[in-house]
Amino acid sequence: MSTYWDIINAQRKQYGQRRYLDYLAGKLEVNKPRRRGRGREPSIKLYIKPFKFSLPDKQWLEVTCHKSAWIESGSRFSGFTRESLDESAGETSIKLKNYKPPKVLLERNKNFPGQWRRSAIRNLSYVDYQTTRLSIPFGCPDRRITLHSAFEQLRERFKPLSESERVYLLREKY
Repeated sequence: MSTYWDIINAQRKQYGQRRYLDYLAGKLEVNKPRRRGRGREPSIKLYIKPFKFSLPDKQWLEVTCHKSAWIESGSRFSGFTRESLDESAGETSIKLKNYKPPKVLLERNKNFPGQWRRSAIRNLSYVDYQTTRLSIPFGCPDRRITLHSAFEQLRERFKPLSESERVYLLREKY
C-alpha cells in the first residue's frame, strides 16, 4: 500500500524526468553556468597484477590514474603498483577492456550536514557535501595476499587521518 509521501515523491521524480527529457530534446532552455575548473586532469599509466586471476611472471596489467593523485600519494603504493616496466628483462603489459582494478579511495573535506542545492536541469533538490576525492589503483604483490589484507596494509600507510578524511576500498570488477 502506498503512502501519501510515496505518491508525492513519485510526482517529483516524474517532473524531473520530464524536464530532463525536454532538455535532451532541445525544448528546454537552461541558463546553466559552466564550471570554470581545471578541465580534464592528465592521467598516468601504471602497472599491476590482478587479484582474481593470474598472469605470467613478466606480464602486467596496464591501468590509469590521475597524475595529481599519483604525485600526492603514489609513494604509499610501493609493492602494490608500478610506474614502469623493465622492458630489457622482457616485461610486457596488456590492457583488458572491461576490467576495473581495485582502488583505494581517499575522501577529504566532507562537510556535514552539507549544503542544499537545486539542479539546473531537473530542478530537484540535492545535498552537496563539497568532497574532494582521489583514487589510486593497486594490485596483488603476492599470490598469498588477499584483496582485503592488501587493502588493510594500504590503509595503515594512510594513517594518521584527520576527522574529515576517510579511506575506502573500491573492489576489482571484470
